[in-house]
Amino acid sequence: MDPDFNSDLKLMRLANAFQVSCAMHAAARLELGKYLNPTGSTVNDLAELTGTQARRLGALLGFLAQLEVVAELEPGIYGSTNLTDRLHLVDNIAQGPEGLAAWTGLEQALRTGRTPFEAVHGESFYDYAAKQSEQSRRWNAWNSNASKAMAPAMAAAVELQGDETVVDIGGGEGFVLAELLTLHPKCRGVLFELTSATGHVHPILLEEPNQVVEGNALEGLPSLGNVYLLCRVLVNCDDEAAELLLSHCAQALRPGHRLMVFEPLLPEPGDPLRNAQAASDLNLFVLWGGGQRTRGELLDLFRRAGLPEARELPRTSVGITGFEMRLD
Repeated sequence: MDPDFNSDLKLMRLANAFQVSCAMHAAARLELGKYLNPTGSTVNDLAELTGTQARRLGALLGFLAQLEVVAELEPGIYGSTNLTDRLHLVDNIAQGPEGLAAWTGLEQALRTGRTPFEAVHGESFYDYAAKQSEQSRRWNAWNSNASKAMAPAMAAAVELQGDETVVDIGGGEGFVLAELLTLHPKCRGVLFELTSATGHVHPILLEEPNQVVEGNALEGLPSLGNVYLLCRVLVNCDDEAAELLLSHCAQALRPGHRLMVFEPLLPEPGDPLRNAQAASDLNLFVLWGGGQRTRGELLDLFRRAGLPEARELPRTSVGITGFEMRLD
């Protein structure tokens, strides 16, 4: 076969990758996960339940079966897989149509530097999310799964004396903080988070003496404790916002207080692992204007924000690196 034709086919497969995303979004919005079961259903039955045309729904189900999102048990009989029950989670602001639309603004963003999501939708990701309660709930659920999986490793990396007040800034539903409080029951926890993210916080944070404080750390950070945490927060910020957030942390610190920052580090140029991080790095820019940073870039951010000299902590088992800054 003509080598050029093979190259064209490869390019077409890559360029058409959006078809996978759109098919999964359609399945999520049709709530196929609610109707599929391990024993299987006919295309006609599923079409009636979803209010769709059987012929076209069959094509979608066949496509999803190739992706192993659903299972074709017999010709025309489709059942669930271990992915099906969670399919609805992809219909959120980041993985759903809003995120896909943001990616269409990438070319212009590369020229202007403006965050694609903001350029396409007219407002930032978080401002948009605050107005979309159901999709925000699914996005928070998606995030919670990642936070829940990482929480034990992250909590184990935080060095505590046992009686501090720990402030988790932008900690989502508080899984890392809850894990810390379980490890250190004499500590008190404060979750400082946007109002839109505090709907389903971990139950332990609703118990005395713990506290949930709603606020935006980009607008200011009150002095709420003596140990402050930023866990995978700076990756969602551009340099200007990250420096502003860190400067508010610096202002909240009092003598003897500590700030601990945990971030996935971007490998240095020339490191063979750097390209493996490129997709994640680019997605962070498209949605939030952020991105992963190298060790040197993070240390420079700390310095510009007026923070004390950072001590690097051992790398966690989930690949996140921590830095501790103490105000003497």
